[in-house]
Amino acid sequence: MTDGPGAPTHVDVHGHVHMVNVGAKPETVRIAQAVARVECSAQALQQMRSGGLSKGDAAAVARIAGLQAAKRTWELIPLAHPISIDGAQVQVEVGDDAVLIATSVRTTGRTGVEMEALTAASVAGLAVIDMIKSIDRAARIVDVHLVAKSGGASGDWSDEGDGLVRAKPLPPAGVITVSDRCAAGLREDLSGPTLEAALRRAGAADVASALVPDDAGEIRQAVLGMVGQGRRIVLTTGGTGLGPRDVTPETVAALLDRDVPGLAEGIRSAGATQTPMASLSRGVAGVVGGALVVTLPGSPSAVADAVAYLAPLLPHIVSQLDGGDHEAGK
Repeated sequence: MTDGPGAPTHVDVHGHVHMVNVGAKPETVRIAQAVARVECSAQALQQMRSGGLSKGDAAAVARIAGLQAAKRTWELIPLAHPISIDGAQVQVEVGDDAVLIATSVRTTGRTGVEMEALTAASVAGLAVIDMIKSIDRAARIVDVHLVAKSGGASGDWSDEGDGLVRAKPLPPAGVITVSDRCAAGLREDLSGPTLEAALRRAGAADVASALVPDDAGEIRQAVLGMVGQGRRIVLTTGGTGLGPRDVTPETVAALLDRDVPGLAEGIRSAGATQTPMASLSRGVAGVVGGALVVTLPGSPSAVADAVAYLAPLLPHIVSQLDGGDHEAGK
């Protein structure tokens, strides 16, 4: 897989499609809801309502078809992962001018269930058409789309009438790349832009960036500058290893009002599922002046693994920093 920001996630360096590795992502509750609409004749609708179809109960058959499709989506969609589905619902309603289908699929896993919800809605619609095709050969499925999704790195989304929109964007964020060679122009900074792109995908529309050498004074100034600008999430990349110039953790640790050791350990543990080298990162996490500050390793792949772990937690972290209550059941 290419490492640069914005690189295709399902294409390798040779241009071949492949299944994305989701092993570093945390297991979170993920829910997706989709709808579909089957337009058909008044006669077909009337016979569905009255139970007069020769094949039987179209709504019941469509519900079962949708549930089966949700469970077997990975066999139908080439790059979809096999996942364990915690629960699924398929509702079929015979409306005034169409059959309305609504699906909801839930999993606790490392990847979402959007395709499962969409596939369930689509196949349920196909089952309706199969049940009524002798009455209406012009029946069609229209307007299959997601209406909501939650969980995972991209957060919660809902349909406000013009497509899915993010339920609650993240506050302004900052990215600081710490590297002597990048700061001197001797090497291209890949980790910083990768981190910035990941934060934007997670819901931060306003992301500032800075590039500094492995110097304690400049790191300190950059972090405090970001916090002073009102950046509520500040992530550094680089300088967390064992080299003599790797001073990012010590510098940031001295600034912390409160330490959050479990967050840094969680990031290390997530990275260790991909490479044993992750255990060498001395990253720290904590609060500086009301902002979350986390130090991440310096490679683009390590940054991607870290944000995959961190992103689902950010909305709740920001809420806690703002004085919000703990979510029930969390």
